[in-house]
Amino acid sequence: MGRTRKLRPDVVLMDIAMPLLNGLEATRQILKEVPGSKVLILSSYSDDEYVQQLTEAGAAGYLLKQTAAADLLKAIREVRRGNSFFSPAISKRIMEHYRATLLKGVPVRKSTDLLTTREAEVLQLIAEGKANKQIAAELNISIKTVERHR
Repeated sequence: MGRTRKLRPDVVLMDIAMPLLNGLEATRQILKEVPGSKVLILSSYSDDEYVQQLTEAGAAGYLLKQTAAADLLKAIREVRRGNSFFSPAISKRIMEHYRATLLKGVPVRKSTDLLTTREAEVLQLIAEGKANKQIAAELNISIKTVERHR
């Protein structure tokens, strides 16, 4: 944490299994104390629960350790640009989960947790691979608003 505060990196590459502070809590603290930094998770755990908790905590991406070096470089560049990046296996599972849930007509979450119309629009544009700046321009909202909805 101290090095992140001092160096203020654009992207923090983090493992969720760390000796002193787990990656989930470290992600929360980094984004609170150094909001300009983006957190990219590198982990051997591909459990959906980990992915969900870390993205909800603000992580911009999640890569599996067995990811090719080319994917790691691409992920760092995409996250630095304000985009999200997930290992292909995780992206596939996320899409399959949402697709199956929507086909069944079952809300993805409880009705009290449903996305607002604007959040759904932002999510769709993220899924299409658009950067925060592009989303902001397309929806006529600020980049900060896009980040908050993300």
